[in-house]
Amino acid sequence: MLSFAEELLLLALDDEKGTIVDKTSVKYGLIGALLMDLALANKIDTDIENLMIVDASPTGDDILDDVLAQIAQSKETRTTAYWLVQLSQCSNTIKERLLDRLIEKSILKKEELKILWV
Repeated sequence: MLSFAEELLLLALDDEKGTIVDKTSVKYGLIGALLMDLALANKIDTDIENLMIVDASPTGDDILDDVLAQIAQSKETRTTAYWLVQLSQCSNTIKERLLDRLIEKSILKKEELKILWV
């Protein structure tokens, strides 16, 4: 089963070029998808203003666990918008890790600096 972030990344790929269609939107979309995955795993929750840790124990997913750890390290409760901006600073690394995961699952393949559907 694919995570929301993996599915979003697949949707953002140009099938012929093997590149991301709209990098700015995808940057924030991937972070939002990771936060949604954490919410569905009952690790975080939000109210009208803030995003809070419900359960800081690891999920078993290395990417989600890294995001969860960053949120847990904050001394104060922050807004969801804050976390979208803060976490988007490492979105290139997250994108690469997600692409590697999709390649490992044989959903994508890497070919001459392109990512292609298998």
